[in-house]
Amino acid sequence: MDKVSKRLRFESRCLIEFLAVQRYGILGNDAPEGVNLRYVIANPGSYAYLSPNRLKPVPDSCSTFNDWKYGLNNYQSTYNADLLSTEDSRIQTQDRYLTREIRYLYGTADLDAEDQGCEAKVQGAGHLERGELFWEYLTETFPGPWINTTQKVGFVEGVGHDDAGMWESEEGQDALFSV
Repeated sequence: MDKVSKRLRFESRCLIEFLAVQRYGILGNDAPEGVNLRYVIANPGSYAYLSPNRLKPVPDSCSTFNDWKYGLNNYQSTYNADLLSTEDSRIQTQDRYLTREIRYLYGTADLDAEDQGCEAKVQGAGHLERGELFWEYLTETFPGPWINTTQKVGFVEGVGHDDAGMWESEEGQDALFSV
């Protein structure tokens, strides 16, 4: 099926909504009854980790490595603040995130990153490494049936930090339009 046919099929069925923000996957409201919601996360500059665990060493000088937007600590916004207000609510938020339908896409040539703060650097040197480490963190920290079923990862060969290259690739089209 060509790209146009996939898009028309998608638009006519209106079954899946796509969002490209990992943090909204953590804090976003549940979809209305009867609506399937899929998050497609491609080459973000950093991730909000669901626990303080990191696969790279965290320097003592980087005490804010797990603060919001890099982790779940010190969330200052009022938007769904109750989801991170207690240890129990954080565990429920983790469980909810892991059961959400998410597709992670990584461009194999996306090696740089604008965010060079210590919080982002402990996640990896560039977008690709940060994505690979986040996926490894998720699968090692939260093993379960969600791996490669509810949540999947894809690599777009030779593409850097390029929206069009990501979305027009076979992997991008699959993440957006597969059912």
